[in-house]
Amino acid sequence: MENKIQYHVDKFVAFLFGKENENDPEQIIYNKLLRLEGDELEVWMNEKVKKYIIFAGFYCEFQGDEFEGIAGPTRFDTWHTIYSLKENSNLMLYDEIYDHSDPECIHELQEMKLKLREWQHPNSRNYDRDLNWRLHILTDYMEMFIMTTSTEDLKSYIIEQVDPVEIR
Repeated sequence: MENKIQYHVDKFVAFLFGKENENDPEQIIYNKLLRLEGDELEVWMNEKVKKYIIFAGFYCEFQGDEFEGIAGPTRFDTWHTIYSLKENSNLMLYDEIYDHSDPECIHELQEMKLKLREWQHPNSRNYDRDLNWRLHILTDYMEMFIMTTSTEDLKSYIIEQVDPVEIR
């Protein structure tokens, strides 16, 4: 199940930094990411890019031209909802991600909830009482993944998602 969730994070990051993002069709953010290194990259990634990906504080801190001159961010939950419903979508529906008929998946789901609660503590979400728990697990996992990845690893990860290397 975690692989399925990570797959969706991969697709979102590829969209967000790729050419299909209507808010950044010229890939301004991605091209800046490719140019920056060292302390400059560290500061930019931690102060702006991670927040851009997870949509944290965007409207308070980075409205309009204050964030690299792009139109604005795309929320993961909005993107997932829209793209999962498209006819030729390569995203999985919730029932494919969270297969309740599979005991292994049920066990993995409990482990995932525990992992997310430990990361979020003390502001843990109660997934058992949450009507949108499937979407919130996806969103929270994406946030945990992005926020806990080092700057250099995140840069490499983004490049890998936008320009994947084909094995021949």
